[in-house]
Amino acid sequence: MMAYEGCSSYSEVPKRMTQVHLVAYFGLNEAMAALLSGHDLNSKNNYGRTPLSYAVENGHEAVVKLLLEKGADLESQDQYDGRTLLLWAAKNGHEAVVKLLLEKGAELESMDMDGWTLLLWAAKRGNKAAVKLLLEKGASLESKDMKYGPLWWAVMNVHVAVVKLLLEKDGIDVDFKDAEYN
Repeated sequence: MMAYEGCSSYSEVPKRMTQVHLVAYFGLNEAMAALLSGHDLNSKNNYGRTPLSYAVENGHEAVVKLLLEKGADLESQDQYDGRTLLLWAAKNGHEAVVKLLLEKGAELESMDMDGWTLLLWAAKRGNKAAVKLLLEKGASLESKDMKYGPLWWAVMNVHVAVVKLLLEKDGIDVDFKDAEYN
């Protein structure tokens, strides 16, 4: 049930999943409220994922709010690729959750182990609402993975609305070149 896209076998499915992880994954707010006492809200599975990271990844705003109110770790990072909660939310285009995490003080310029920022993930995935919110909050237009910035990723993935949004910003690099694609 939790095998992710690209799994080559069921041995890659997360292990050490608690009840709280599963309830957060599916966004079951009432069940989460019932489970809160007596369970570790910051328990990590074998990938270093907390229940809050699953609620964030899947855009379950009510469960995210509840877990944060009860003291779940706002800055947890998974061990697999170093994604923060805010990276999961931005990558998957969950604008309300991005906004909530930023209001709670999550780090706007956090990046994963590959150097991917919130803005890069949102631009690559074509998440216009998340890109707009991140730009409003002051996300750096200069963020890059190994070579490319948010505009390149939006162009290469044909996310026209995101491209237009980025082009409206002063300081966006429009003169990028890549030997592979020239």
